[in-house]
Amino acid sequence: MARDAISAELAVKAESLSGDSPVQSGLLALTAWKISPIDKTQALIRAAIGGHSTQTVLRGHEGVVWSAQFGADGKHG
Repeated sequence: MARDAISAELAVKAESLSGDSPVQSGLLALTAWKISPIDKTQALIRAAIGGHSTQTVLRGHEGVVWSAQFGADGKHG
């Protein structure tokens, strides 16, 4: 029961961050889900993943890009 309450509290905080800080919101929702996988946390995680959009297309490769590193100049890792 206590774990559900903590998870629900974190889920409310994650939901409040979703507009301004979607990455932090998603991470907080994932943390809440790990504490107790209640329905609200699962819904928030799905919303965070579903709301993600491509902002940059990376060219010059043959397959799927799973990760990338960038330096302060925005180009080199």
